[in-house]
Amino acid sequence: MDPAKVLIIEDNEVMARLWQMAMAGSEFEGVIALTGKDGLDKAKSLKPVAVLLDLMIPDMDGFQILRELKKGETSSIPIIVLSQLTGHEDFLEAKTLGAVEYFVKSSIQPDQLAAKIRAALTKVNR
Repeated sequence: MDPAKVLIIEDNEVMARLWQMAMAGSEFEGVIALTGKDGLDKAKSLKPVAVLLDLMIPDMDGFQILRELKKGETSSIPIIVLSQLTGHEDFLEAKTLGAVEYFVKSSIQPDQLAAKIRAALTKVNR
C-alpha cells in the first residue's frame, strides 16, 4: 500500500526536507511546497491526508493560507501548524481558523513527527 501523502507547506527548504525525511519509513510520505501558492495548488491536486503548515511564509501570510485551505474542496483536510511563533494569540487564531494541532517547531523532534500526525488524524476521525 502506498504511503498517505502529507503536504508540507514550509518556505525553509532544509526544514521541509527534515520533516519529509522524518516521515520516511512511516505510513506517510511528505510532499513539499515552498510557497503558499504552491501549497494551495498542491492541496487541491493531491488531496493529502493532512497538511503541515508553517505560518511564516514570505509570499503569503500563513493564517491566510489556513483560511484558504478551510474553504471549498480542501476544507476537510486536517491542518497541523508547525511554527516558530510561540505566542498564545497565534495558537488561538490558528485553532479558531481550523487547525487541529499547533506545535512550536523547537518542541518537536523529527522522530516524533509521524506519531504526532497519526494522533492528530485519530483526533479528527473520532
